[in-house]
Formats: sequence, C-alpha cells, structure tokens
Amino acid sequence: MQTSTTAKTFTADEFYRLEELGFLEGNERFELLDGRIVHRHDDVGPAHLSVVVRMTEKFVLALGDQATVFPQVSLRLTPRSTPIPDIYVAPKRADYYRSGGPTLDELEAVVEVADSSLAIDRGEKLRIYARAGVREYWIANLRAWTIEKHRLPNARGYGEVKPYSGSDGIRFEAYPGVRFVVDGLLGPRA
Repeated sequence: MQTSTTAKTFTADEFYRLEELGFLEGNERFELLDGRIVHRHDDVGPAHLSVVVRMTEKFVLALGDQATVFPQVSLRLTPRSTPIPDIYVAPKRADYYRSGGPTLDELEAVVEVADSSLAIDRGEKLRIYARAGVREYWIANLRAWTIEKHRLPNARGYGEVKPYSGSDGIRFEAYPGVRFVVDGLLGPRA
C-alpha cells in the first residue's frame, strides 16, 4: 500500500496569528520561508554576535539620518516568507515605521552573518531574497572572513556576486557616499 503525506504551508498572516496565539513562544525563534515554519538557525557564537553588533553600530553611525538599521527583526518579505535577517536597511521614516515595516521598494539591503548557517544563507535564503526582488544582499561569511555582495536579483538568484575582504571598501548602492572597510565591519579574526 502506498501512502503520501502533505505538509501544511502557511501565509505570513497565518504565521503572525500563530505567534499572537502563543504557538511559537519560548526561547525558540521561527521564520516563515516559502510557506514553511522553520526554526531560525541562529549562529549564536561569539564571532557571530560580535559581527552583528559591530556592523549594526557601524551602519547606524555612518548612515545617520539617511537610513534606519533593523537588527534581527522579522521582515515581511512576501505573502509566504517572513525571514529574520541579521540586519536590514531602509530609508528613514518620520514615524519610525510605526505604520508598518518597509515595503520591498523601500528595502535597500539585507545582511546575513553566516558561519554554520552559510549553506542556508547562500542557498534557500538567497533564492527567497532574490525572487522577492531584494536589490542588495550581503553575506558576512565568517568562515572566509569576507563579505559577499549580491546584486541584480532574478528568479534563480543574483546576477552579480562580488567578494570583499581585508581593506577592501564596500558600500550600499543606495548610499554611494558612505563607504565601509571590510575589516572594520568584521573586526579582528579570532
């Protein structure tokens, strides 16, 4: 006898409702990726924590009144995907986003800091961000101590990928006058 199983997929509205009802409470964090509720793969080691804190601070200080920097906040990306990027950047709003998160048109860049999550960040998450039209996606690769900058999203990924390391300068395309040095964003390698 042959049997089959079907997994239930969810919309972003259903996912948020499950959170409101307490089904996704506790110390665990979950993301909705292409309709699937996924345990958020946290790289919680000291290097990951340090780089997220360092990058957040550097972005906030350098972008000042030009942008809002969101560290580890859920991003309603599509009706079926609400990832929790390590950082994302959008223009300043007078209401500080009280009226709702940034739209895709407002979303300037997404940054993931990756060590043990590198395969997911280069694979499933990259494809989700690209299909949604995220214009710029950075992966801070803690294994190679580099930043991979992805641009030109398409249905399969990104048309342009460029690695940066060491004293290389890197900038967000939306803020061409603000330049960062990779070593300054990642800090010393342990």
